[in-house]
Amino acid sequence: MLALVSPLEDPGNLILPTHRVIPEAPLGVAELREALIAAGWKVESAEELGEVVARIEALRATEHAFGIVGSAGKLIAHRLRGQGRSPSPRSSLDVAVLETEILEPLMGTASHEAAAGRLVYTRDPQEALEMAMARNGVAFLVSPTTVSEMAEVALAGEAMPQKSTYFFPKVPAGLVIMGAE
Repeated sequence: MLALVSPLEDPGNLILPTHRVIPEAPLGVAELREALIAAGWKVESAEELGEVVARIEALRATEHAFGIVGSAGKLIAHRLRGQGRSPSPRSSLDVAVLETEILEPLMGTASHEAAAGRLVYTRDPQEALEMAMARNGVAFLVSPTTVSEMAEVALAGEAMPQKSTYFFPKVPAGLVIMGAE
């Protein structure tokens, strides 16, 4: 078995975000605003996609924050960290909070529905917005999981949520080839 071994604290270890798009979304941006406010989330409007991305990155240290974008507008939904249901490291991840507090209860979509096309993943926020607009959907922009969060989840013996660890750069395929004689 081939493996790449690297110290966790190596600055070259980088995890990029993977955004979620729900085509043919049951709720639009305006309805989500009301549902999130009723659930105790703070919700802000934004004009530009870059503003959404910058704002969720700025809030990341202290709050769970998500960009919600579609044809009806752009929002930033956020709430303080530490208000989750469980003390497990996995449940405190932004993507886990998005799944358990927004995607499943409000949108009726679980991560296993990706195979059926009810949930689409992309790494590009602009592509997420374009897909949402073209497919009458809503895109959820997320901050990346940190390497230390991933390590905490692994050390607790838990599994990471689907599409929560897009490591970059990718190790080139075929870098090492083992021959059998």
